[in-house]
Amino acid sequence: MTEWTQQAHVFADHAVSGVLGAVTSLHFDPFAELLWAGSESGQLSSHTNTLPTLPRYTSLAAHGTPTHRQSVRGILSDDKYVMSVSERSVCASQRNGLNRWMLDLAKEAPGFLLAGVCASPQSSSSDIIVGGATTSAAPASPEPNPGDALLAVHANSGRIVRRAPSNAAVTQVRKGQKYVCVGTEHGTIQLHDPRSLRSEHKLSAHHGGLIDIQTDGHMIYSIGWTLRQGRRVAEPFIKAHDLRSMHTLVPIPLTVPGGPAHLAVHPKKSSILAVATPQSHFQLVDIQQPGLGQFYTLGSSAYITALTFSSSADALAFGESDGTVRLWTSNHTHPHPPASVRFNAYTTAPVTGPDYAPPPPVIEWSDDTPLSCIGMPHYTTPLLSRIEYDSLWTDASPLFTMHKHVNEHALEHARHVQGVTFARVPLHLRGTRNRLVPSDHVLSRFDRHGKLTPAARTQMMQGRRSGLARRVDVPMAGLFSDLSTVAAPEPPHSDGSSQLDVQSDARSGRHLRTPGSDHADSMPHDFRYLTIQYSRFGVEDFDFASYNQTPYSGLETNISAAYANSYFQALHYTKPFRAFAKRHIMMPCTADDCLLCEAGFLFRMLEDARGTNCQASNVLRVLTRTPQVAVLGLLDDQVANMSYAHMVQTLNGFFLDQASQRALRTGASMSLSSTMFTLCANPCAWSMMTYSTCGECGHTTVHPHLSHVVDLLYPPGRPSRLHNSGGGTGTGTGTSTSPSTSTIGGMNIGGIPSTTTYPASGHASTVAPGGTHDFASLVSASILRETLSKTPCRQCRSPFSHHRSWRAMASTDALPSVLCINASALHAEQLTHWAEPTRSGRTFVPPRLVMYVDKMGLVHVQSEWEDELLESRSQDDKEALRSHAACYMLRAMVIQAQGRFDAPHLCTLVRSPNDDEPNAWYLFNDFLVRPIDAEDALRFGETWKVPAILMWERTDAAAQSHAAHLAELGSHLQLDTSLLLHDVHMSQHRDASLCRHRVLDKTELPQPGTLVAIDAEFVALAHEELDVFSDGTRTLLQPSRLALARVSVLRGEGPRQGEPFLDDHIHTTERVVDYLTQFSGIHADDLDPARTRKTLVSHKTAYKKLRMLTDLGCRFIGHGLAKDFRIINIYVPPHQVIDTVQLYHSAAHPRNLSLRFLSWFLLKRDIQQGLKIRTESAEQSHEGHDSIEDALAALQLYQKYEEFVRDGRLEDMLEDLYEIGPRVNWRPPEKT
Repeated sequence: MTEWTQQAHVFADHAVSGVLGAVTSLHFDPFAELLWAGSESGQLSSHTNTLPTLPRYTSLAAHGTPTHRQSVRGILSDDKYVMSVSERSVCASQRNGLNRWMLDLAKEAPGFLLAGVCASPQSSSSDIIVGGATTSAAPASPEPNPGDALLAVHANSGRIVRRAPSNAAVTQVRKGQKYVCVGTEHGTIQLHDPRSLRSEHKLSAHHGGLIDIQTDGHMIYSIGWTLRQGRRVAEPFIKAHDLRSMHTLVPIPLTVPGGPAHLAVHPKKSSILAVATPQSHFQLVDIQQPGLGQFYTLGSSAYITALTFSSSADALAFGESDGTVRLWTSNHTHPHPPASVRFNAYTTAPVTGPDYAPPPPVIEWSDDTPLSCIGMPHYTTPLLSRIEYDSLWTDASPLFTMHKHVNEHALEHARHVQGVTFARVPLHLRGTRNRLVPSDHVLSRFDRHGKLTPAARTQMMQGRRSGLARRVDVPMAGLFSDLSTVAAPEPPHSDGSSQLDVQSDARSGRHLRTPGSDHADSMPHDFRYLTIQYSRFGVEDFDFASYNQTPYSGLETNISAAYANSYFQALHYTKPFRAFAKRHIMMPCTADDCLLCEAGFLFRMLEDARGTNCQASNVLRVLTRTPQVAVLGLLDDQVANMSYAHMVQTLNGFFLDQASQRALRTGASMSLSSTMFTLCANPCAWSMMTYSTCGECGHTTVHPHLSHVVDLLYPPGRPSRLHNSGGGTGTGTGTSTSPSTSTIGGMNIGGIPSTTTYPASGHASTVAPGGTHDFASLVSASILRETLSKTPCRQCRSPFSHHRSWRAMASTDALPSVLCINASALHAEQLTHWAEPTRSGRTFVPPRLVMYVDKMGLVHVQSEWEDELLESRSQDDKEALRSHAACYMLRAMVIQAQGRFDAPHLCTLVRSPNDDEPNAWYLFNDFLVRPIDAEDALRFGETWKVPAILMWERTDAAAQSHAAHLAELGSHLQLDTSLLLHDVHMSQHRDASLCRHRVLDKTELPQPGTLVAIDAEFVALAHEELDVFSDGTRTLLQPSRLALARVSVLRGEGPRQGEPFLDDHIHTTERVVDYLTQFSGIHADDLDPARTRKTLVSHKTAYKKLRMLTDLGCRFIGHGLAKDFRIINIYVPPHQVIDTVQLYHSAAHPRNLSLRFLSWFLLKRDIQQGLKIRTESAEQSHEGHDSIEDALAALQLYQKYEEFVRDGRLEDMLEDLYEIGPRVNWRPPEKT
């Protein structure tokens, strides 16, 4: 044998001797040249291999506290972490000392004390095995304690993944070749299955108990106690156990005095064992030649408490009771001792050292030394040399502002002289040629470190703007500078803060007006424009839940024309319109591009989602491909020069008109009765009569007029700074200084001025210039819309007679259920009407309106506030108000939010739809949803907040009775299941032999809980957009945009189980950039009605079928359904989804298993290899995935899952899956 000598004797930690206690555990790191030592106090330290000092590398308090010590019982390491075990905890740390996770058994398993740790014998497993026993005051008993157990802990997460009883208190845990070897206090060695942790075999080793055990291949070596006259005495033998025959071999005698205490196996020569005694002696024994043992003495007065070999077999480490570590090495041939010893048998990566901090340079100071060569001291206030970016980079900077395109009209008469092109400025462009209109604000291109953002860098490189960018070059941006000069802010407090200061409460999400925050012009954080930060997985791992903790769902923004999200949110929470849209989708509407149908589907999804983020992709897709939308300038591109507030107001009128037309056409096609036809009436529509009177002959003409939106009219000039108290009224008869009186059933509602008209902005207005005007008067004048014009009169033949026109209504009952008002605040002067404060301290917008139509057909409007609603009126006024007037409650508002340095966008403010909180308001900023104070919602004093649309919901008794009547009629509408019973398609040359599905018959209509299997295929409408930097890193700006191309649904139960009843290809009018044939099996001809031979339907038809199956209560079985349903843009409640990705996912392994791998392993069938379909003419091959095949595989996997659960074999099967997966690279082996 090789001779051994001592090379180092150091303290395990730099502490006073005895403070940290004895060294209780030693471990040579197989992935670094480090020696780890654990102490009795729970301290864990590492030492490098430099001799003779063994410098300390790291030291950390891994377990316990100074007052409650926990000794380290075992140490284990892998390529990432170093794991240690104490009596009551398991700790995983990085080699630099940073803690990764801590498993506290005092919480997970109270009363459980750990004894040891080892790695799992399975090479593919990332679990560690720990064992121990429960604390008990009772004496040791041969009967098993149910608390004694083995635990499998996941090495990456620190969670307990399995637990199994050990039938005895565990004292040692070692890793064997096939088993987990466990030593017990009864002196037996148990062999446990590493997958289930069940005890498979038991070996009797020592009657008095075990001292230590070690494993090597198929051998187990043990030392222990024997009983002599009732006392335990260490046996002077080493017992060897052969796991192949499960027998004990001839014991190996020991001659070392004092009896064995620690045991270690030579890593290269398994026949050599090192045995140490507590009295500082150790012996090297060769089991093949027991008589050639070597004896050594440490020469220490302390006891040996730990012993271990290095994997290189060149070092032997001893831990002692005085807290020191001794390192012995085998003798070398060269005369001088080495500078370091090699711990591992192979080369490992060097350990990372601490960052080197160079000493500060020595500066020779003189009168000529510049101050710039001396570093600045720490400072807390801005330096005088600090320059803001808006001062350094202006909108006129040629470096950061791209040049505008030259107007085409200016180039018509261009001249070229000596290589220079010049032209005169056209007349219609003169006067504005020197005005700079920035394409976007310079500051928005920088992050908080002053560096260009990826989006700005891409924009500068491409020289164009993205079609989804939020525009800044809009007229609305000019409101802020103009308004700041008109509406001065409130006087500051004594501390310099403004009364309009806003800060966000992180706990409640409400915006609180508190002193000391940013200025009122600074937009609160929750109103800022939000973007989705994409990872390499796209949007799947984006944390939407952190932006919404409410039961109301938000909408995502990564879609074209997503500015309309706020508008559809406002419509959704307006109850009469939502009910109107939901009734429409119950009717057989045949229009493929029906906006009302898509809105109804969106409203159903938002209702069902209950706080889960949704997308409006379907309704926005139909909206953007509607021809009138482009004509109206409603596309969100760089060509339109219109503010978002203006765009959404134009969209409001267009959408409501389209909704009325579609609903009426559908009702007419159904031949509904007059009573049922009221279900098709738009709740936002109201019929009015337009009167026009000639000023010469007095002839009056009457024309019917149907309107959905009220566009506010404003008086010319700027109003006075303070408004009325807010309780004033307005009528349709103009404004005068001598008001008269109008009553509602004998109730006085305020003064009604006489009629006087004033020209404003090219037309006559009923609102007087200047003065004060409350919201009610503006609404009343806008409904009346009295104008003066010079037109020919057909009655008196006068060519230029003055005609006065106005609008009137039949009665109060004709007032709509929903009052939609466009704010029309397109100029700063108009926006000042909305500014604060008023003399009464109330907001310009009241929370409620009271409206009444008099005998002349004129509409009277009065503002109402929550604190005076009905309470301040007499009993007669209350009865008159209930019986004669229409009461409106402000339900939702769409606003444009744009701070000084923020891109403009739209937000929605909604009064809570929950009756339990009638005065609560919520902010909907795309996918961010937060509660907000009512005062902050109604206040428009900030310059960053611009009103766009206000939606008022009628709440009086007549409206409630009408709503109840409509609900009763709507209950007679039934789901149109004919789509599931008939094979509809739009293919012109369909081949019947290629149809692999059979539609349902009436007896097969799904019931709640019916199982169906589903799979879908998709095509790409746009490639992903990436930013690739010079260092090779990539940033995902926009993921690829996919569209549904095929969907297949199979019967999941019954006599025709597994047979498809729906297999539709989906027609798309959008340009497809990639058919993804390798994965989807879709070809270009498959989606063309003129060329396809397969079943082709419209997107709306396919969607209605899936919506119908969801409403019928079907339970969908599929693989990866979360992504499929997201692209289809349908929300299926979780209890109706059975996803095989989740069924065959193990909490101990982060990887999701593919459908192809699961089918190969569990079903013994290769899928997604292409199919051959026999037709009447020939045999055709199908390339790529087949949705029917994938849906059938998912159905059979679900049946297998139920079988595994029923037999109790699910955990074993999952372990087999994750064990086989890495061997085949998680895919079926290629056939040879």
